[in-house]
Amino acid sequence: VGDKHGEGIAYGSLGHAFLSLGDFKKGKKYYNLHLEIAKEVEDKHGEGSAYGNLGNAYFSLGNLEKAIEYYNLHLEIAKEVGDKHGEGVAYGNLGNAYDSLGDLKKAIDYYNLHLKIAKEVGDKHGEGKAHGNIGIVYQTVGELIKAKKSYNLVLKIAKEVGDKSSEAMAHRSLGHLFESQGELPKAVEHYQASINLFNSLRELLKSKDEWKVNFRNQHQMAYTGLWRVLVEQGNVDEALFVAEKGRAQALTDLMESSFCGGTSHHRGEDEDFTVLKNVPSNTVFQAVDKANVNLWVVSEGKQIRLRQSKLKGFVSENSGVSQSFESFMLGVYTQLGVRSNVRCENRSLDALREGRSKVDEKTKEANPQPHIQQDGCLSTLYEIFMKPVADLIEGDELLIIPDGPLWIAPFAALKDGNSKYLCESFTIRVAPSLASLRLIADCPDDYHKSSDALLVGDPCVS
Repeated sequence: VGDKHGEGIAYGSLGHAFLSLGDFKKGKKYYNLHLEIAKEVEDKHGEGSAYGNLGNAYFSLGNLEKAIEYYNLHLEIAKEVGDKHGEGVAYGNLGNAYDSLGDLKKAIDYYNLHLKIAKEVGDKHGEGKAHGNIGIVYQTVGELIKAKKSYNLVLKIAKEVGDKSSEAMAHRSLGHLFESQGELPKAVEHYQASINLFNSLRELLKSKDEWKVNFRNQHQMAYTGLWRVLVEQGNVDEALFVAEKGRAQALTDLMESSFCGGTSHHRGEDEDFTVLKNVPSNTVFQAVDKANVNLWVVSEGKQIRLRQSKLKGFVSENSGVSQSFESFMLGVYTQLGVRSNVRCENRSLDALREGRSKVDEKTKEANPQPHIQQDGCLSTLYEIFMKPVADLIEGDELLIIPDGPLWIAPFAALKDGNSKYLCESFTIRVAPSLASLRLIADCPDDYHKSSDALLVGDPCVS
């Protein structure tokens, strides 16, 4: 019908949707289309909103300099057209950017400006968001009483306006705060409430696997926080089940739909142990939080056992190198050549690899990787991820449920203290989750007997 203004708004809404799902590049694409149309029809209000949204996309992609540039453009236009609501949003976004840069004084100044305007214009959602951001700054500087007050205000407002996502994030923030204070039962309560709310929102995504994966990646901190606290409480079994429930959810949903005719296999609290059905002995479930490695060992007829190791000791504290798990593994993979470029017959995949390489280079600059000799990489990985549980593994079969970057770890090639490769001692299998194993085992015997081909792809291609 030639409604260019409406077309622009629709593009902006699509950008919001993809940004919420964690697809930041698609979000940026739609925001640029909104900006283009807003300029074309001389919609200054829409132009300002598009600048602010593009700032959010660049912020999510880690380009803070570009984000601040767009946030200031939004602020300038909002003031020009008298858009108080937009002005408040721009202040809040600038606060986020400066918070990420470590300039907490500037951040809290902007957050307070956002809060003031949100109250003036009756923007309850913005008011809650500002309180949440202020709470994060207070927690960062150790003002925990003030932080708790801010988070509780977020929770109160989110319930009032029916904002389930903000309510879930408020519970997650309170969980983290209580965990830092050593009040573990309260931390468990809030982390669990956050997970329940996020799962109820996730149900709305139906069969959109990519959306579910992106959504899960954005909100994984609640699962990680819960199992981390349960480990600290000594609840080894329960911690494993929580870590498992957060693992490969979209894949499990797809398998349920494909293998079980849509019959749900979601577990209740009393059914957690059923996930261990058909799990072979010598199953090692790996979960990593920052620089802490947790290894659960499941063996037939024995209780679940937990062993832990740390990256500390494998990275010098005086090296100036980040001890985060991701940084450490990136350094190891660089030495091993795991992510070296391979030219593809499909040249579009080469473009994807080049994009990935640029992202990796930026990550290296921000977080220098430890220098580990290539010959020592395989032994180092063994020391961290297999040696702590070596005495618990019996027989000649080993199943590994890896976490995050460990998915491309060459487990078969890991070397023990005698320079013996792991594949010389065990037949090794790798699976995405315990639930996916159970679903495969529960299928009819002849279900997988088909002549279809199995295509094995590169997990680095996204």
